[in-house]
Amino acid sequence: MTELVLIVLVAAAGLTALRLLGRRARPLDLRDPADQLIAVRRADFAPRAIMNQAEFRRYCWIEDWARGRPYRLFTQVSYGEVIRSSDPQAHASINSKRADFVLVDAGGLPAAVIEYQGTGHYRGNAKARDAVKRAALHRAGVPMVELFPRHDRDAVIGLVEAALAP
Repeated sequence: MTELVLIVLVAAAGLTALRLLGRRARPLDLRDPADQLIAVRRADFAPRAIMNQAEFRRYCWIEDWARGRPYRLFTQVSYGEVIRSSDPQAHASINSKRADFVLVDAGGLPAAVIEYQGTGHYRGNAKARDAVKRAALHRAGVPMVELFPRHDRDAVIGLVEAALAP
C-alpha cells in the first residue's frame, strides 16, 4: 500500500512538472494580466534608484527652492500624464517618454518640465526624442527647462525662475 501511494505521488508530481514545463514553453501574451503575473513571479526584482546622483542633486536643489512656494516637484513622470492630445498618434508619440522633473502649481497643473541633459544623455536618437518633447510642450504651453552638468545650484534656480516668469 505504501509503495502504491508513493507511485501515485511521484506520478502526480511528474504531471504537475510537465504542466509547468508546458506552460513555460508557451509564449506569454503580455497583454494578458495572467501572463504578466506568470512573468513577474518567475523573475527576480530588486529596488533601484529612480535618478542618478547628478539628477538627484539637481532634484534636491529645486525641491529646496520650491519649499514655501506654491509648487511641488515630481520626478520620472510620463509626458502623457503631463500633457494630452485628442490625436491618438500625437498622444502615442509622447506617452512613453518620461520627464526628469515636473514642477506643478498649487492646482496640480504643470508649471514647467525640467530635463537634465547629463553627460550620457546624447546617445542614439536623443536629439530627435528631445525635439518631440520640446514640440509637444510648446504646443501645450508648458515651458521646458534644460539643465546641463555645467549648471550649478544658482544657475539651475535661475533657469527655473526664468521659465516661470510671466
